Amino acid sequence: MKRINYEPADIEIYVRGHGIVLKEQALLALSPRGQVQAVGNAVSEGDFPEGTMYISPLHQGRISDLQAAEYMFREFMARTQEAAGKAGFLKKPVVGVCVKGRLNEVELQAYRELLCMAGAKEVTVLKQTLSEFLKLVSEEKQKKYEMIISVSKDNPEIYVRERAKELVSYASRYGVSREELIRMIQEV
Repeated sequence: MKRINYEPADIEIYVRGHGIVLKEQALLALSPRGQVQAVGNAVSEGDFPEGTMYISPLHQGRISDLQAAEYMFREFMARTQEAAGKAGFLKKPVVGVCVKGRLNEVELQAYRELLCMAGAKEVTVLKQTLSEFLKLVSEEKQKKYEMIISVSKDNPEIYVRERAKELVSYASRYGVSREELIRMIQEV
């Protein structure tokens, strides 16, 4: 039985002139020795031996495992280049990464460095969704990027439930009862 501690982020990669060429979940399957057995949707679809560990290196848009995230993005970028056709495609693309959420400057810098380690020449963090970027940004400005990577959570219910569990845990550590917490939330 596959057990992942939290809902993985969804990754979409858009390539100028080709559209969205990759849609994968941020997942890895690791052998008991730590060797990668599968990446992305192949983890959900595969049948792996007992003892296989399943990890999602991104949690709520944040990088939770840098080494696993680098491996995953390197694999996704290679798949993207293959899907878009290698002819005329840069080996080290200029990348925009769409991460919508409350990330601080350290987390934004981590994305820049992570994607450069994974093979990007240059990375810009775009604080909007991919669809917002494509609708709101002029075609001229879009031409700057050969590849745009979107990191998102499509299921807000799961996200809210995860955040609520964290909030309840935090409140109980500091002596706030559930009833008091509910009252506080209702006041918001």
